[in-house]
Amino acid sequence: MAIPKKGSRKISVDNVVYRWMIRRKYKSADDLLMVAIEKEEHGKTILYVITDFLRPDGAFQKIGTVSQGIITPKDIENYIRTALLKGWKPENNGSEFVLHM
Repeated sequence: MAIPKKGSRKISVDNVVYRWMIRRKYKSADDLLMVAIEKEEHGKTILYVITDFLRPDGAFQKIGTVSQGIITPKDIENYIRTALLKGWKPENNGSEFVLHM
């Protein structure tokens, strides 16, 4: 499944353009922010990065123990570089690649 153009942003890392967006709640990380990233051209495998930032609409928000952060383009660049080093091959067919940060 491709990342929709509406609501996503582009970033260039080493002259390769990627598209990314903050995902809605995700099955295994309901209270953590998750980012989806894919290669803009010929991307076939989506990278899902489960961050250590709590979602503002998660359960921990309701009890007042929130450790929120802001995900910056520099963070996205670091996620991409880390995933590539760990074996993410965005142009190959395959299931999703999940990275816990």
